[in-house]
Amino acid sequence: MSHLLRDMLDRIVNGQLLVIDLTHELYTGMPTYPGDPPFTHEYVKVGRNYGESTLSKISAGLHSGTHVDLPRHFVPNGATAETISPSDFIAYGVVLDLSYKRFGEPITREDLEKFGNKIRQGYVVMLYTGFSRAWGTEEFLYNWPYLDRSGADYLIERKLELSV
Repeated sequence: MSHLLRDMLDRIVNGQLLVIDLTHELYTGMPTYPGDPPFTHEYVKVGRNYGESTLSKISAGLHSGTHVDLPRHFVPNGATAETISPSDFIAYGVVLDLSYKRFGEPITREDLEKFGNKIRQGYVVMLYTGFSRAWGTEEFLYNWPYLDRSGADYLIERKLELSV
């Protein structure tokens, strides 16, 4: 176990660190981005008696549910899912409340500068927009608040931790 993970687990146990689960439930028929393969779960065998196994399979595009857009999504020859360790997604971070942003509105440098010293070198920044309330709607697939170039440049200048 890495030193970082061990330190985080100790802090969680001691009540010094909050863990935030950002995931949505995966289910057949869930919303997926247009053109992405749908998520499906199917039982192949169902055990009826004690000791009999139940087997199932899933099929999904990598954009199903809560996910991270990996570099290869937009960068030719960028990193892909099989080349990135799950431990790369474990880091200290801060949540910035941008829930005042409207759907489809950019998150700019000016928005992020308001958080000043909360954006620290070596941390991960999570942008809370409240957009999750649109989960399951058509709007969720097209009209999210987004980080514009000025906001992205600002975060790069602050030397944040980038896991992938």
